Amino acid sequence: MKFTDLLHVASSALSAQGTRLRVSAENLANAGTVNAPGEESFKRKIVVLEAVSGRDKGPAMVRVGEIAESEEEGSLKYEPAHPKANDQGYVLYPSVSPIIEMADLRDAEKSYRANLQVIESAKRLVRSALQIIR
Repeated sequence: MKFTDLLHVASSALSAQGTRLRVSAENLANAGTVNAPGEESFKRKIVVLEAVSGRDKGPAMVRVGEIAESEEEGSLKYEPAHPKANDQGYVLYPSVSPIIEMADLRDAEKSYRANLQVIESAKRLVRSALQIIR
């Protein structure tokens, strides 16, 4: 694998993991939002990653294939005093689980750090090679 290929793979993964972090943070921010009766509630977003072959059968890069919405329905909670409760007194909350989102955030952060470490190691390797040449 060429040095530049290594950097391209790591940087593509950094970008993809950055998107995962942003989307999970957005999901967490909307976990408690409710809409008026009849309006659709917030749907959890899911980042779908895919591998893309490099030029000339080079290494595969990582990219965001799509950001899909969850098919899971929100949950109804009986809160008759809530201003956005329906006629029966139920409020529709989004299908976002803070525990799942925190786990996704942690996983994306670990992957982001690992790819950042690959780039840092590559930079150290180049510096060492340049010092040897001098």
